[in-house]
Amino acid sequence: MEITKGKISIRQAYIIVILALTAPSLRVIPNYVARIAKEAGWETPFLVIIPGVILVYVINSLFQKHQEDSLYEVFMSVFGKTITKIIFLVYGIWIVFLCSMYLRMFGERFVGTLLFNANMRALLGLMMIFVGIAVLKKFETLGRLSEILLLFFIILFTTVTLAILPQIHLENLYPVTYYDTLPVLKSVLPVFSLFSYITPLMILGDKISHKDKLKTYGKRALYVLAAFFLMLILSTVGLFGYSVSQQFIFPYYFVLNSVSLFGNVERLESLFISTWLASDFTIVLFFLFMAKQTAQKLLPIKKQIFYVIPLCIVIYVLAVMVFRNVSQVEQFASNILYYINIGLFALIPLIALIVGKVRKVV
Repeated sequence: MEITKGKISIRQAYIIVILALTAPSLRVIPNYVARIAKEAGWETPFLVIIPGVILVYVINSLFQKHQEDSLYEVFMSVFGKTITKIIFLVYGIWIVFLCSMYLRMFGERFVGTLLFNANMRALLGLMMIFVGIAVLKKFETLGRLSEILLLFFIILFTTVTLAILPQIHLENLYPVTYYDTLPVLKSVLPVFSLFSYITPLMILGDKISHKDKLKTYGKRALYVLAAFFLMLILSTVGLFGYSVSQQFIFPYYFVLNSVSLFGNVERLESLFISTWLASDFTIVLFFLFMAKQTAQKLLPIKKQIFYVIPLCIVIYVLAVMVFRNVSQVEQFASNILYYINIGLFALIPLIALIVGKVRKVV
């Protein structure tokens, strides 16, 4: 796919989303799905395809007549200036909160798996400095880097899955009855809320080329993520059972330990964790890019550094002062994050499409 200078392709854009989602997925999905859907949790990835495809079609329809625009311009044509600015102000605030939460999750994962005695505030500050410097670079750099990192992650993840496959206990994955229908449907929420991050991605829509392929690559990305979620759930719940999996803070980390204990891949654990941390870096950088772009749409300031420095400070302070430990992050994610994500990144685009069709502007 030919890439326009100064832009990334829609394929690269979805690759960034997939890579960014690997970190929170590894952290959240096995625990949450095991807690809600129990042994039937492996059905969740199949069901999430339905709302995922609907969202892809909604986003694609919004950009049919706006191939060179960002989400901001699309909303301007649909809602008008005032409502669009209010929506983007809410988007900006929420994206900053998400960025700070994922920054804290990075810190907790780093301290919990590699440097047990590291100073959390210093670690988060160092991470924020690196992310702040990276966000001042061109967006195309992130697109190219994500292609390499995702390929590396897929190889590692597939290797671990194949190594753990003989150890999976099928009795941990059944029986499945009609009584599991409601819990499985409920477990779709956190998975779909993560996939809804394709909406804030389109805040950078004017920096993404080939949006006529948005639907095609969107569905491919959804299928890749569904396969990843399925292997992730099978590896954790299938190995430990739902009652044990729901008690782990980082369930997949114990899967890696189990692989090492079985002697299949002695040195893979540290390599996988390093890639995992790289995906943490990607999602923090992803949301900082979105926050910076949102600020640029709302405020008439040209120099990037005047957006980036205040944003980095606010994100760091929130990560240190609001999300103080793993349990607070977990509580925030379970009680608030999923519902607000779906409301902002799925329902608002759907409303925009309906209003836009009525007004004949999309």
